[in-house]
Amino acid sequence: MKRVGLAEARDNLSGLVNAAAHGQQRIVIESRGRAKAAIVSIEDLERLAEIGDGRKASRSPMLRWLDETQQLLRRQRPLAAGTTLEALREVREEAVAESSGVHRRQRRPQAGRRRGR
Repeated sequence: MKRVGLAEARDNLSGLVNAAAHGQQRIVIESRGRAKAAIVSIEDLERLAEIGDGRKASRSPMLRWLDETQQLLRRQRPLAAGTTLEALREVREEAVAESSGVHRRQRRPQAGRRRGR
């Protein structure tokens, strides 16, 4: 793997692209000694994309559930004043109702809480 500075990459971009495309070299572009970007061949890029797709497909059920919950939350209306616990309960119940076809239960009004005595 070849490492080049940002100024050198700017001056020799064409040569670096050709080296990556035809010479099967991977080039890391650095700025102030830190890696910032890379130039890789199309074949390498396609392999990376396949790996990324494979990871997405083999994600654990919990991660898939978290993704689905996040999407549900994005579609939700803005929350009215209330506790976080109430909001989480609503989201969970709606998700369960959508996935299983079960009707959502009616919420009971909560009694006011007393703060410290």
